[in-house]
Amino acid sequence: MSTVILIKVKVVGDDDRTVLTRLNIIDSLSTIREILEYNSIIRMDDTLLFSDGFTNIMQKDELDFKLEEIIENNDTLFLKPSPSSNLDYFRHKLKLEFGRILSPGRIIVESSEKRVFTMNIEEKSASYSMINKDIFFNSKKGWIKYIKMFFNAEAEMMNFGSLGLRFSSEQNTNNQTENKILFTKVSKLSLRINKLRPTQEFIEEVKHALNSNDRGRFDKIYKYFGQFIPTEVTLGGILYYYRIEKTRTLGEKSQNKSIHTERSAMYLIGGKPQNLDVFDEDMWIKSLEDYETWECIEFRSPINIFQLLDGNLYKEVCAFLGKKILYSEILSHSCQLEYKRRVIINLPLRGKICEVIKNEEANCSIFATVVDEEERKNDFLNCQIYHPRDKVPQLIIHCFQKKQKHLPLRKLKIAFMIVGYDIYFKNVNYLNDEMQLRVLSIETNNHKLNQPILRFESNEISSFLGIPVLKELNNTNESIVIGNYFLNIRDSIEAYAFSYCLKENKYVELPDFSFHILIISGNSPTYGTIPFTKSTKMMKSKKHIDLERYFNYINSKKNIIINPKYVSVYSVGVSCGPVFLKQKRKEIKLKYVTCNCNICPFCKNRPSGNKVKCTYFVSNYSDDA
Repeated sequence: MSTVILIKVKVVGDDDRTVLTRLNIIDSLSTIREILEYNSIIRMDDTLLFSDGFTNIMQKDELDFKLEEIIENNDTLFLKPSPSSNLDYFRHKLKLEFGRILSPGRIIVESSEKRVFTMNIEEKSASYSMINKDIFFNSKKGWIKYIKMFFNAEAEMMNFGSLGLRFSSEQNTNNQTENKILFTKVSKLSLRINKLRPTQEFIEEVKHALNSNDRGRFDKIYKYFGQFIPTEVTLGGILYYYRIEKTRTLGEKSQNKSIHTERSAMYLIGGKPQNLDVFDEDMWIKSLEDYETWECIEFRSPINIFQLLDGNLYKEVCAFLGKKILYSEILSHSCQLEYKRRVIINLPLRGKICEVIKNEEANCSIFATVVDEEERKNDFLNCQIYHPRDKVPQLIIHCFQKKQKHLPLRKLKIAFMIVGYDIYFKNVNYLNDEMQLRVLSIETNNHKLNQPILRFESNEISSFLGIPVLKELNNTNESIVIGNYFLNIRDSIEAYAFSYCLKENKYVELPDFSFHILIISGNSPTYGTIPFTKSTKMMKSKKHIDLERYFNYINSKKNIIINPKYVSVYSVGVSCGPVFLKQKRKEIKLKYVTCNCNICPFCKNRPSGNKVKCTYFVSNYSDDA
C-alpha cells in the first residue's frame, strides 16, 4: 500500500491558504516543511508551525515527528502561525500597553482604563513548564510585603485576575483568617517589553495635575493609566483553587470552644472556558496549546508609570509627591563606648538602597537615634551622622560617662531611617497623604553659638527632628559632641546647634557640618510633641516624660512604647538653651552638662527650663494587622 496520499493542507485563520497535495505520510515534518516551502499557495516559512489541532510542534523537534502522527482522520494537516511571529496579537488582546494596578487591601491585579505607553515586544523564551504550588496570605501586612518584594524585583507577581480576596478589618485576636491559594501554572511564552514611550494623553494628564497643585488628580491618573508596567510578562494559563478558613475562639482560654468556617472555589485564567462543576484539568491543559487562549499569568521587573516621563517632568513629579521614608530599620548592637571618644558604627545598608543614597536626584538624608538597653543611671548617649560624599552613611556615637577601669559592653538599640525622593516609586502607598515629610538642610561653617542656624514656619507642623551630619572626621573633633534644640516663637521655629568637648568639659566653637531637619505633618500617634512634667524623687525635683503612661493613654499599640523614638527638644517663648536628651525604654529625661569655661553665653546666662517639650517620631510602627 502506497504511503503517498492526498492531504488537505490548511493554514489556520487564513482561508485563502488551503490546498490539496500529495505527501508521503512517513516523511519527517522537516522534509514536509521543505516541500511546502515551494508550494505557491501555502508558502511555508518560519512563521508557521505544524499542529495536530491542539499541540504545536516546535521547528527544532520536526525531525522527531512523522506526518502520519499529526494528521487528522480526514487526512488534514493543520499549520498554525507561530506565536513569536504574531506578537502584535498579544499586544492588543492582552492590553500590554496598559498599566497595571495593585491594591494593598485586595489580592488582585487590575488593568488600567487607558493606554499609558507604546512599546516594542521581544520573545524572551518559548519553553513549556507546569508548576503546582500553594501560597498563603493571612494578613494585609503579608500581602503588602509581597507587593514590596515585587516592586523591588525580588519576586514575580502572579496574575490573580478577578479573584479579589479581601482582608478582614477585624482587630479581635480571637478571630483568625487564612487565605490559602493552590494553583497550577502552565507557562507557554515569556515576553520582554522595551523601548517604552509614554502616550501624549498620559503626558498631558500629568502636566494638568502638576499645574493644578491637586494631589487628588494623581489618584485619578493611577486609576486611568495604572501604577506600573511589567517589563517581562509570562503567557499561559493558571488554575486557582482557593480556600478561606476562619476560626473564632469563644473565650480567652485555649480549651474554650472554637467555631471553624470554610469557603472554597475554583478560578481559571487562560485556556478554553469549562464548566467548573465537571472540570477536566487534562483537557484544560491541552487547550493551552492554542496560543489564542493564552493570558498574562505572571509579571516581572516592574517600573512605575512616572518613570516613563522625560527628565524634567519626572523630577517635577518626584518633588510634587514629596519625600518618603525609603528605608528604616531597628537593630541591636553591642560595643564598648570609650571614655571621651567617639565610636563609629556601620549600618547594614546593601543593595538598591545604597544606589539610591548615592543618587543625587533622591536627595537623601539619614536620621538616627540610639538607646542603651541597660539604662545605666548617669550615662547618656549622643548620636550624629557621618556621611562622606559618595559613600554609605555611618553613625557616630558618644557616651557621657564617668571614667571607669573596665569598659562595660554596651547593648545598644539603634533606629535609623533614610528619607528622600522615591525616584523608583517603590513605596506601596506613596499617594497616601496621612503623613507628609519635608527636609530642610543647611551647610554651616564658623557659626556662632547661641545664634539660630535655620528658621521655618510652624503652621500645620505635627513634629520636627534635627540631626547634625559630618562629612569629614579628624583627631581634632573626635571628642566633640554636636547637640541641637529648637525654639518656638509665635508662628516660627528657630533651630540652634551647639558643640561640647568631652575632653575639656566645655562648650566650644562649632565645627563645619550640615544640619538636617525632618518636618512632619499629619495626624497620627506615631509622631507629635510631649511636654516634660516634674517628678519628685528622693527630695529632688526633675523633669521627665513617662512614655508608657503617655502612649498607653493615647493608643493601645505597645510597639510605639518599646521602639526607639527619634526625638528633639524644644521650648516655647523662651530658649531652653543647650540640653541633651536621655532616652530610656519608658522614659525621656533632660540632661544638662557642666561647662568649665565660665565665659561662653551659656555660662553667663543659664537657660530657662520652663515650657520645655519633646518632639518625637516612631518610624518602625505599623497599624496593619
